[in-house]
Amino acid sequence: MADRGDQHTIRLQGHVAAAGLTTLDWQEQLNGGSTGHCRELVVVADAVLYYRTELVADLTRFGCPPRSESTGDLIAAAVRSWGDDAPLHLEGDYAYVAFDTTTGRGYAARDPIGSRPLYFVHTTVGLAIASAPSALVAAGFASSALNNAWLAELCAGFVNVGSETAYRQVAALRQGERLRFGVGVTTAVDQWWSPPAFTEDGTSRVAFADAAVELRELIVSAVRERLDPQRATFVSLSGGRDSSAVYAAGRRLAGDRVRAISLSYPVGDPGREDETIREILEMCGGQPRWIDTDQLPLFRLQGTGTIRPDAFTHPYESPTAAIADSAGAEGGRIVLNGLGGDTLFHSEHSFLADLVFAGRWVDLRREWRLQGGGFDPAMFFRWGLLPRLGPVARDFVAAARGGRRLQDVWDPPVPGWIRGGDDTHATIRERAWREPVRELRADGAGDRERRLMVLGPFAGRVVPEYSRVSLSRGIEQRSPLYDSRIISFAATRPRAERQRGGDYKRLLRAAMEPWLPVSVTGPRLNPTGFSGGYFRRLAMAELPQLIGTQRDKLIADEAGLIVAKKYRAELHRFTESGEHGQLPALVFTALVESWLRSQSADSDRR
Repeated sequence: MADRGDQHTIRLQGHVAAAGLTTLDWQEQLNGGSTGHCRELVVVADAVLYYRTELVADLTRFGCPPRSESTGDLIAAAVRSWGDDAPLHLEGDYAYVAFDTTTGRGYAARDPIGSRPLYFVHTTVGLAIASAPSALVAAGFASSALNNAWLAELCAGFVNVGSETAYRQVAALRQGERLRFGVGVTTAVDQWWSPPAFTEDGTSRVAFADAAVELRELIVSAVRERLDPQRATFVSLSGGRDSSAVYAAGRRLAGDRVRAISLSYPVGDPGREDETIREILEMCGGQPRWIDTDQLPLFRLQGTGTIRPDAFTHPYESPTAAIADSAGAEGGRIVLNGLGGDTLFHSEHSFLADLVFAGRWVDLRREWRLQGGGFDPAMFFRWGLLPRLGPVARDFVAAARGGRRLQDVWDPPVPGWIRGGDDTHATIRERAWREPVRELRADGAGDRERRLMVLGPFAGRVVPEYSRVSLSRGIEQRSPLYDSRIISFAATRPRAERQRGGDYKRLLRAAMEPWLPVSVTGPRLNPTGFSGGYFRRLAMAELPQLIGTQRDKLIADEAGLIVAKKYRAELHRFTESGEHGQLPALVFTALVESWLRSQSADSDRR
């Protein structure tokens, strides 16, 4: 974990030998300290807390004022006051471990979004906890034996099934979960936070215009809490509705101390939003700081495997690193992003199935027409019925179709290069459906879609990867739109404010209408900002380099994860045509292969 900063060790009395952390000095100064005490309670945290004034007031009223307003002392006082319910009273980006040196009891927890990871392993002498699975292996607490079932799923593009990791013995504490442990206590993990229900009609009766004003005020408060109080704060600004809302709020609060960094795509590329970004800057103020994607490689993995903590790597690691480097070059420490906007204020088509099952035929007919749907029975089944079906019903439909599955975003096909045939492929799908967030609650398919976006397997890896990549370059990522107040508010609003026909993010756009140009707040007939062109173009050039020549052995093949010949054939087909229906799986397989090679090289060095 050397890429996280300097090492600090804390000697404890009682049942624990030591606790320690690696952290950047400026993080300690900005966030007020990552270690804390409250009487006999000791805390080590990877955290930043927001709304500290309210928290101090709550702790004081409870009769347990904190020793100081440092992050560690605030968490220690919260755990001392509320025990394992402390996370219910905290707003921030955090993973912490708290230990009572008198009783030998401890707690660990992660925030609802999970930007700061936490892993654990049971050993012969107790429990070891760390921010990276590779740290537990390097320290000798866990074996380096790999979890081949999980790695095969990752090669197939099925990410983060359950709490498993690339290492067989290491488990991940998932976002919104807490861990209880201690002397004479059975170690237990449970979920302390679950996303609120997102329903068709919502629960709020506040008028649309008033709700837009309320949302704008919530965004301003969330951004205010996350600004750097001493230096310029940077925003990774696109031409979309999410990051632009964060930028506009930041400029209103801090003027030129809030600055933009943007990716520039070539003319004609579907990701290009340069002109819209300039309009945002003209209205909100500020100068453009461009990162030319033509000069930006997709993969920055060669030679960096030793600091990759797990096999999962965000495919857009390189742009994230470039944004962090740009902010750091200008003395920045904080980058705000627009993560959460799609999750909370957008919607896909799953809600159509809810209208069907509720018998709301008038609403269904209107939405189907607005979506451009005509007489297409297969498409109607895909969106009007399939989102409400579970794995057993889907298997029945597949059997009725001669083994051909009807796919949707929650049930993608398993690539043919995954070793093991039909039985292995069925196991991968079955394990994916064990995800608790895939459960269909009474609120329906639209609610399940939102929960999968917030707590789902892919999001559970992407958000901490943004944090990890940026922190390795001395930058802290913060996500104002994931503020718990905004999440709770968004869940009260009706689905039509997220999507009506092809009109998306209606409420968010209305909230920012006074502060952003109409190119952002108005409807878009031709959506922009899709980075798929950049991704596909560079993947065509770089994937063969990552995999090597035909003569090179693939470790993923030797490990029994894939069939190299089939994978190479599909990769060749992609590089020749530029198209592939399973491009994400092609990329994840290459990234797993790269990670396996780094593990092999690291083992050889040892």
